[in-house]
Amino acid sequence: MLFELQGRPIGGMLEIQDDWGPMPANWTVYFGVADCDAALDAATRLGGAVLMGPMEIEKVGRFAYLRDPQGAAFAVIQRSGE
Repeated sequence: MLFELQGRPIGGMLEIQDDWGPMPANWTVYFGVADCDAALDAATRLGGAVLMGPMEIEKVGRFAYLRDPQGAAFAVIQRSGE
């Protein structure tokens, strides 16, 4: 599900899938990036870790979940067509 404000996407929601294993309901901050794969390379080079992805969501973009060196989780997204 995509949330929009004045026709511009500002958030989204996914249904937790059984094959993801035990996962509580949660919210995640996404940082927009120009290149998802380059962002993953930079994050891992700087001590972070990829937790999930990268994955494509049709008409939304390519995203991945990461963990920074201190353990905080976040996501990056490369919007489709950007």
